[in-house]
Amino acid sequence: MSEVSRYVDYFISGPEQAAILVAALALMLGLAAVGRLLAGRNGFAEAELFGGWALVVTLMTAGNVLFRIPFDWVFWPSAGAAVLAAVYLARRERRVGPAGWWRVALLALPLLLIASARMASEWDEFSHWLPTARFIVESQRFPTGAAGENGGQFPGYPFAWPLLVYMANMLAGRAVESAGSTLNILLLLTFGIGAVRLWCDAVGRPMSSGAALGWTGALFAVLVATLLNPTFVQKVVMTVYADASTAAAVGIATVLMHFTLSALAVGNDARARVLAWQLGLVLLVLVDIKQTNLIAVVLLMTGCGLAALRDPDIKLTAFLRLAPIMLAPAVLIYVIWRYHIAAHLPASSEATFMPFAQWNLHILWPILKQMLIIAGKKFGYFGVMAVAAVFAVRALIRCRGPFDRMALIVGVTFLGHNAFLYMTFVTHFGEFDASRAVSFWRYNHHLGLMAVAFGAFGLGVLWRRRMGERDLPRLATAALLALVVAAPFVFAEKLRFDYEHPKPFYRAVATELTTLMPEGSRVFILDPKGTGESAVLSVYPLGNRQNEHVGYLAAFHGVTAKLIQTVLARTPPSHLLVHSVTPEVNAALNMALAETGQSYLLKKDGDGWRIVKSWARSDDHWAGK
Repeated sequence: MSEVSRYVDYFISGPEQAAILVAALALMLGLAAVGRLLAGRNGFAEAELFGGWALVVTLMTAGNVLFRIPFDWVFWPSAGAAVLAAVYLARRERRVGPAGWWRVALLALPLLLIASARMASEWDEFSHWLPTARFIVESQRFPTGAAGENGGQFPGYPFAWPLLVYMANMLAGRAVESAGSTLNILLLLTFGIGAVRLWCDAVGRPMSSGAALGWTGALFAVLVATLLNPTFVQKVVMTVYADASTAAAVGIATVLMHFTLSALAVGNDARARVLAWQLGLVLLVLVDIKQTNLIAVVLLMTGCGLAALRDPDIKLTAFLRLAPIMLAPAVLIYVIWRYHIAAHLPASSEATFMPFAQWNLHILWPILKQMLIIAGKKFGYFGVMAVAAVFAVRALIRCRGPFDRMALIVGVTFLGHNAFLYMTFVTHFGEFDASRAVSFWRYNHHLGLMAVAFGAFGLGVLWRRRMGERDLPRLATAALLALVVAAPFVFAEKLRFDYEHPKPFYRAVATELTTLMPEGSRVFILDPKGTGESAVLSVYPLGNRQNEHVGYLAAFHGVTAKLIQTVLARTPPSHLLVHSVTPEVNAALNMALAETGQSYLLKKDGDGWRIVKSWARSDDHWAGK
């Protein structure tokens, strides 16, 4: 394959890509239309998507949990209602979604093409998120964790994000692996528009709810969602992980809290009530995306409440009257889901704390030290949040307006979030992972857009004080535009990390397994030189035959010939998929397999094994071809 052809493949993958891209855009606009009708004319345009998302997810969750109503019985009528809403709004207001959103989508089109072209490649995608998304498309219900169900690893995790992926897949006609990455980019861009609105408010040029975003605004919306986003990490954002959707919900909630408190500060209670209702719907989505997001909701509301308490321009009673509107939707979906877990799922369906005797109390300082080391290496994010925390402490003493209110919301949430992470390292993770503060940086991605919101507003305030009414020079704007347009093409190879070898090779081999093994086979995966990645990448393509996978051994198992023989005797497989060979493997199997450059599918043959097929790891395999 030529280098040019390989480069084009980074952006274009085939008809399936077009289907999911169109489906994702249609879904976002349809949900935004529903959210617009829920909020009315005075709503916050960038929160409308979350409003529609919240309504449909609530109907699906309540219907399936309480009455066993299949998802598609709710989805298709909702889709029809969304089309009618979109047509109505297009005729009444000549827009669906934030005015001028199409400019943002056009500027980000190369990035959207990359996101919609990729194939799944990461461990957690295959262990939980993709199997979950595929299961609900095929079964039209929540998984129960029962034997034989091929859903994700934790069926007790909330489902707002998998259900959004489900909706895109339903519109596309099938489960598509790139649905999650495409939706993640669209959610970040939606927040980007909200961040531009926040900047305009800070510099004293507020945008009305119906004001169209111009090209300069669209440019900065893309910038703050991507290149200026300190937590835009491709191996998180460009996947089906729920971290980016969590970050988008937290970011939009932060912006909504700012505008709600601003409305209360000037006595515009009617406007504040509409924004509080939209905030409630965003918090519903947030608490229903990930199990731990309940903590984020509590912290956000705590920061917002402290800002209302400390600002003399805001009547605390007015805020307290709005608090039930903000919290009731999240409480509703949380109660329904907790009932589902208690009534229908096993205890192992969600993450839990370890028994007290196993807590990592003996390594409290090493855990904290590792957290600080990681924070020091990610100064772009942690530096901004440290500034927010300092100003939050100052605002507790004396709150003097919108910037201090924003600092309280952000600073309190950041400090509380990391205190909670520290607690989980002590009480939930094993000693090895806790001492490394595993995924500490990834979990802070959840607040990444909150950092962007604080930075946008703070820099806007500073610009207004120092620059007044002046705009950014045209030359600088042109340079930024060139940067935004060029970046996806320059970083295409890095963004297509799913092409990193040997991931495509594992996927290519796995797709052949169902044709090489008869129904009812039992396959064990041997990869004594590998991380175990080959196993999780091999299981997902088995589809409804995933139960035929009976286990694997990788490098961290300390593979010996005796261990191989013991494991195979305990769970006798009919087939072995061997992705790396060592002398111990050959000794255990009594074979002479080549130790480099080959993978093998072996079939039990009497007391020994015979080769069904072997694969050479060619360049075409590395390229995913």
